[in-house]
Amino acid sequence: MYILGYSISFFLEYSLLVLKSLKDDVEALNLLSHFTYSIATIEEGLNVHEIAQQMESAQIQYHAEMNNVGSLFNALYKYAHEQFMDYSGIILLEFKDDMDSTLKSLAAEASAERKPINWLKKSKEFYTYVLKTKKIMDRIAQYGFIAEKLDAAFNKVVEAEDAKALYFRGHWQFGLENYLKWLW
Repeated sequence: MYILGYSISFFLEYSLLVLKSLKDDVEALNLLSHFTYSIATIEEGLNVHEIAQQMESAQIQYHAEMNNVGSLFNALYKYAHEQFMDYSGIILLEFKDDMDSTLKSLAAEASAERKPINWLKKSKEFYTYVLKTKKIMDRIAQYGFIAEKLDAAFNKVVEAEDAKALYFRGHWQFGLENYLKWLW
């Protein structure tokens, strides 16, 4: 984050340098005493500075964690999406002559969805329908689509969903924790 053209890290580094310099400079303290600055004011500034540094470190750590969670989500989403496109394509080819309208509709909705959160939901609906429909499961078994394989694909979607939830929960929790720190 930048304040007045400088990063917070830059501001913290140089403000600490100024505070420590003032603390040891009797002449500067005498000059500042006219503006109600004292050694106690400088000490208070150093305490506030320490809190600010701790919060900056926590924010840096938080961003690193959220970056990792975001990368995990992206990898899981990409894998689950590619797998879905392959599986749904093969399943739809098997039913091209006597298409199950619900199957076609669910596959089309999921395939057309561009928002990851919505796609996760729609792909789960597709997999759930396929897994619960005996007629579909019997016909796709010849291609090696057994319940375990489709369950694994469904679980990849759930893993991606969980990673996204962890990302959202992390943002909410970090904001709340820091707000409470400022209150106390």
